[in-house]
Amino acid sequence: MEKNLKKVLVLGSGALKIGQAGEFDYSGSQALKALREEGISSVLVNPNIATIQTSEGIADQVYFLPVTTYFVEEIIKKERPDGILLAFGGQTALNCGAELYTSGVLAKYGVRVLGTSVEAIMYTEDRDLFVKKLDEIDMKTPVSQAVESMEDAIAAAERIGFPVMVRSAYALGGLGSGICQDKEEFLKLAESSFAFSKQILVEESLKGWKEIEFEVIRDANDHCFTVASMENFDPLGIHTGESIVVAPTCSLTDEQVKMLQDLSTKCIRHLGIVGECNIQYAFNAETNDYRVIEVNARLSRSSALASKATGYPLAFVAAKIALGYTLDQIGEMGTPYSAYVAPQLDYLICKIPRWDLTKFVGVSREIGSSMKSVGEIMSIGRSFEEIIQKGLRMIGQGMHGFVGNDLHFDDLDRELSRPTDLRVFAIAEALENGYTIDRIFDLTKIDPWFLGKLKNIVDYKLKLSQYNKVEDIPADVLRQAKVLGFSDFQIARFVLEPQGNMEKENLMVRARRKELGILPAVKRINTIASEHPELTNYLYMTYAVEGYDVNYYKNEKSVVVLGSGAYRIGSSVEFDWCSVNAVQTARKLGYKSIMINYNPETVSTDYDMCDRLYFDELSFERVLDVIDLEQPRGVIVSVGGQIPNNLAMKLHRQSVPILGTSPLSIDRAENRNKFSAMLDQLGIDQPAWQELTSLEDVKGFVEKVGYPVLVRPSYVLSGAAMNVCYDEEELENFLKMAAEVSKEYPVVISQFLQNTKEIEFDAVAQNGEVVEYAISEHVEFAGVHSGDATLVFPAQKIYFATARRIKKISRQIAKELNISGPFNIQFLARNNEVKVIECNLRASRSFPFVSKVLKRNFIETATRIMLDAPYTRPDKSAFDIDWIGVKASQFSFSRLHKADPVLGVDMSSTGEVGCIGDDFSEALLSAMIATGFQIPQKGVMFSSGAMKSKVDLLESSRMLFNKGYKIYTSFDLKKQKKLQKAVNHNLSGFKDKETNGTYKMQGSAVCIDNKTGRVVALVGGRSQETEGLSLNRAYQSYRQPGSSIKPLIVYTPTLERGSTASTTVHDYKCKGGPSNSSGRYYGYISLRFAVEQSLNTVAWQLFEKLKPEVGLQYLLDMNYSKIVKSDYYLSASLGGLTYGTSTLEMASGYATLENDGKYREPTCIVKILDSDGNEIVSDKVEQKSVYKKDSARAMVDILTGVIKRGTARGLGLDNGQPSAGKTGTTNDKKDGWFCGFTPYYTTAVWVGYDSPKTVAALYGSTYPGRIWHEYMNEIHKDLDVKEFDLGELSSGSSGGGSSSGYTTPQEDTGSGGSVDTDPADSNDNDVDVDPDDGTDTQVTEPPATQVPATQVPATAEPAATEPPADPAADPAAEGAE
Repeated sequence: MEKNLKKVLVLGSGALKIGQAGEFDYSGSQALKALREEGISSVLVNPNIATIQTSEGIADQVYFLPVTTYFVEEIIKKERPDGILLAFGGQTALNCGAELYTSGVLAKYGVRVLGTSVEAIMYTEDRDLFVKKLDEIDMKTPVSQAVESMEDAIAAAERIGFPVMVRSAYALGGLGSGICQDKEEFLKLAESSFAFSKQILVEESLKGWKEIEFEVIRDANDHCFTVASMENFDPLGIHTGESIVVAPTCSLTDEQVKMLQDLSTKCIRHLGIVGECNIQYAFNAETNDYRVIEVNARLSRSSALASKATGYPLAFVAAKIALGYTLDQIGEMGTPYSAYVAPQLDYLICKIPRWDLTKFVGVSREIGSSMKSVGEIMSIGRSFEEIIQKGLRMIGQGMHGFVGNDLHFDDLDRELSRPTDLRVFAIAEALENGYTIDRIFDLTKIDPWFLGKLKNIVDYKLKLSQYNKVEDIPADVLRQAKVLGFSDFQIARFVLEPQGNMEKENLMVRARRKELGILPAVKRINTIASEHPELTNYLYMTYAVEGYDVNYYKNEKSVVVLGSGAYRIGSSVEFDWCSVNAVQTARKLGYKSIMINYNPETVSTDYDMCDRLYFDELSFERVLDVIDLEQPRGVIVSVGGQIPNNLAMKLHRQSVPILGTSPLSIDRAENRNKFSAMLDQLGIDQPAWQELTSLEDVKGFVEKVGYPVLVRPSYVLSGAAMNVCYDEEELENFLKMAAEVSKEYPVVISQFLQNTKEIEFDAVAQNGEVVEYAISEHVEFAGVHSGDATLVFPAQKIYFATARRIKKISRQIAKELNISGPFNIQFLARNNEVKVIECNLRASRSFPFVSKVLKRNFIETATRIMLDAPYTRPDKSAFDIDWIGVKASQFSFSRLHKADPVLGVDMSSTGEVGCIGDDFSEALLSAMIATGFQIPQKGVMFSSGAMKSKVDLLESSRMLFNKGYKIYTSFDLKKQKKLQKAVNHNLSGFKDKETNGTYKMQGSAVCIDNKTGRVVALVGGRSQETEGLSLNRAYQSYRQPGSSIKPLIVYTPTLERGSTASTTVHDYKCKGGPSNSSGRYYGYISLRFAVEQSLNTVAWQLFEKLKPEVGLQYLLDMNYSKIVKSDYYLSASLGGLTYGTSTLEMASGYATLENDGKYREPTCIVKILDSDGNEIVSDKVEQKSVYKKDSARAMVDILTGVIKRGTARGLGLDNGQPSAGKTGTTNDKKDGWFCGFTPYYTTAVWVGYDSPKTVAALYGSTYPGRIWHEYMNEIHKDLDVKEFDLGELSSGSSGGGSSSGYTTPQEDTGSGGSVDTDPADSNDNDVDVDPDDGTDTQVTEPPATQVPATQVPATAEPAATEPPADPAADPAAEGAE
């Protein structure tokens, strides 16, 4: 070993992404283990907070920072390492290391590259150098040319001849690569490849040849051999990461394998690689012709697979070689445990990729030379039939093996010739349909050796199908079925043809098998270079032989941990971290720890992590097989994500002891129906929900809560088939999908809440008592899946009261479910209201993150509790940390052509990073850079979303502006000045100021252009000289809207439900209702008259009939941001809201009425140009229907009467331009509003004191009305007079234009119709609302001839009925007019 190495820097691979997944956690952990064994201090740079390698006790120093040259150089400056390892962090580490080397940073600080030299790495990475180097020893490479411009690329393609292969240099997982049949395809692909790399490679296409791989190891003494040979089931043209791979090679002769092995060692020696590398060949078995496709001078996905396949720990051995050891010094020479010789295999392995393409709308399911898979599995057995069947069950996509799946393909030839993620099942259907092996070979180019084996499985299925009873199957037939990899489930399905979940039938086959003594053998794989071979039990089960390679003892103190299976979107390295910590804690406590898992990329399937590793299925059948033999104290199902969790109830029914929380509790939390019912019983708030029974029921539910709604099945991970639906068509499509995902369990439909914060509560409990917890919050609003959201811990922006309530509710739930072990609850919070979305009684994705930020290992505590062992309780100060962690998601959209990168309730991220900083901004920026985000030098795209987000963006926009960006807004400076002048002028009589110079009496106003929906003027207060920041009341201040709210939540919704302007309503002093301001009641009148006179009693009665949740939903649909639970009472009909509304929101509400009921998000940003004049933003205004068109038009028509004859008479425009609007005055005259519009513009005005106080002459028609009148006159005076487009209403039949058919009982105000106070608009200070009363109003259609309201006969007041009390009818909280 090199004597002067004291400290070594290891570069990790960062977040898991397509093309670079968990295999680097495994290889990095092995390298760090080797350093620790040698007593060398290790420094690790890896922002992936969920991995084992970034846990305590693996590396001496961990930096959660991006693996980029800037950060790594800073770390080198501080730590001053002697050497650096580049081969253990995938392409990320390799590229970073190569850049540090070429820029002279490593030389400057005296850091040596250990293992393979950078020159050798350059030979393998730069395609031109690679080809030239191999030409020196006459090794064949594909005819190719490296090019750096489009012109050269076209010339090269034409010289080589189509079809050609395109690939990017220095890229991972075949990014930017593909096969082009013609020039048109070539131009498209070459262009996108240049986006990923400055150099691309154009080469001859060898599509259809075999792809063969070898892992090769070489030490400094030039001892060199191949460790494993691997053959791709799919021919060349499909990326090796996308292909099914078997080892050792199956379809080649011994001579062919020997020839390729000799070529491999010759190539690696010539390239000068020291350590481990992977070499890939294209091979034509008929002619023995070959091409070397590539050499990876680093550990790769294939090396993780080869390590697990052979028991030869390549990463560990490569790290020792890098430290200067030779192969004869690693392990015991002359024994099977020496690293000096290649391992011998008496079994086969098969790797199958896991895809999640259905999560990405629009992404093609075809697979090819660019990687799309997100994880993989490895199965071990004695025959190809056994491993392929086992493997297809392991990928966790609902398949039962090669046969027996509910799949059907319409066009089999196309499925076979154009491979998708389901091609292997298309082969099954083709064989069942009588396709010959030759025909399938012609279509797929898959070797007939494999196809023959697959045909054996199909033939045996037919044999099994001849039996009708399990007891009729002869013992030899049953054993042979098991040898061919058939599961009990498949056998039950072919013999009994049952329906439903088949648990009973499954157990019948199991019982019969045990009765006949057909049991799986347990075989051990030798592990190289392990110090205690007899203790390293790396095991698999097979039926091909009998007997056990390990001893089983009764009453051993042991515990089984179920792992997390294949990495997929939603279940990744986080659960592996949890599994490893659980087995290690059990080991510490003196238990024999037993792990079941089958993912070759993980640390949990590393043979020295536990006492016994069963590299086998996590199926009900296999877990029972292991438990029968091991007889453990219990099984831990709560650390491996959703797969083990789903087995809990089945195992429980077989009396398997489940450690920790009872499976009955797990079922209560996972079954949406049971869980929601439990919350109701505990009085805990949750979004409104209903179980799906029929489409009609659902429609009834949606009518009650309104769109959007969320559809969610039970027992799912990462939001599978969860969807938000915004209209009926989407709803019907998604319901079909959800019912398919979760057949046994109910589908629940719930109200989807917008603009709410999502908060995670991760905790560990013992017997229902919370022991330690972490509250973290999402940066994004709810609606982004928790696995995709950016997470901050400790939570930064939630109220103390919210945090207190969350702890209280969590304690209630933990107690009710008697939780022992890890759990996670997700909450929604808005304005201090808290609702529970879901509770998972297992470790969640954020456990490693909060454990590492808090420095408290939650899984260790949980495991100790589950095993009844002592644990340390955190003291209060443990939660008081002065640093902040931010977890950001890694997305792989660039690999998925046509993927929609908009995030939603279904998860789409493939990995994550976590960075720590002194404050939120620092942690967030590091995390963003670590996911590959680059700070743009020139262009920035704004997509600002809801109004509140636009406000929050203002400061950022200002900073962009100062950096030389041009921001175009819809603001019209002339209109802005006019609006400001109108506010200043009409409030000039109020002189009082605060100490900082702010006027006490204030006003705000917003004007929207009705044509574009954009804001053209916005005034947030009076012009004044003040110190410090001033408040923009137009969007930052929320006030009670008084009667101006009535058209939005009472009258237009009533018109939608069949009423018209002339519908008769009853105005009387009902018990428990409000008074009219004038103290006068008109009896039976028209709806139009009630609106014009702003009659409180009518609005109250109509709202009662409508229901508050229906009326207020209209505001939520228009993104009114402060509507809360305490608003859902009748007083809302008069504007009595807890927080109120902003001027901007009121303007957008009235603009919606004018725009035929279609809402447009009020924005003022039109576009932004960068410093070079490129357009980087254009904000398209999108519309959504809130009110029906006819109802909106009828409301506009009625509101024209308010200005002609009603509470706003006298406010009409001087040029005769038709206008419509509504006044609003709140309780005690503290707030005055006028919201009005013409076909051109909508303007809303608010006036009041910042600290609410009564103003004697304040009504909607006074100060607010005058501001509106002055400003609208100014901006309309040069415009042509334009009528409202009222469609059929325009004929004047409804009385807006004329007073058609009736006269209104005008109050004599003595003002001669000038703009002055109108008592009908004023407020009766004693709005005596009787909480014991609320009368149902009778809305009837009047006779054809309208009785003039002045001649309404005096009718007796109806007798008051006694309704239930309305707890919120508090006059003080109420805005009344």
